[in-house]
Amino acid sequence: MENEEMSKADLIAMLVSIREVAKTNGETHTVEHIEKILEEVRK
Repeated sequence: MENEEMSKADLIAMLVSIREVAKTNGETHTVEHIEKILEEVRK
């Protein structure tokens, strides 16, 4: 059976991708929130 849980690396990669899209779209609040989440995840 395949493991369906995301690894920490997968989660970080997904958040970084979302952050880049948000930066491109000028969504500064979203970028700030994602950066806070990334800080917590990387601990």
